[in-house]
Amino acid sequence: MEKVAVYVSLIGRSKKLKDNFINKIIDWCLTKNYDYTIYFDRVKDRHTLKGRKEFEHLKEDIVMGKYPKVIIFNIGQLSRNGQENCDFLDFLCDNNCDLETTNEFETKLWRFVMDKYKIEKERLER
Repeated sequence: MEKVAVYVSLIGRSKKLKDNFINKIIDWCLTKNYDYTIYFDRVKDRHTLKGRKEFEHLKEDIVMGKYPKVIIFNIGQLSRNGQENCDFLDFLCDNNCDLETTNEFETKLWRFVMDKYKIEKERLER
């Protein structure tokens, strides 16, 4: 079993919504035979990643090398701020941690975007 971190952020207070959403992620992890730990933030909105306690805890654990992969439902679970999402993807790359979404196409798309982002970043640093 591969050990992974799961990050979930939800807007609203509905316990039923939270349970339903988390169960979908758990089913995904079980299908993939992942040993998972869930990091959950209830958020006011998804405009920013700032101020998310569990997200910061997840980042600390990634730096310590606890997880080779982070699972999210979709990229919208992070932030609506594209730059913050790219910064997080860059952080994952710097810490040898992969990102997987429950939507395989989205994972491939973000991996493509991240590769282009790294190439441009290296070009600008020269």
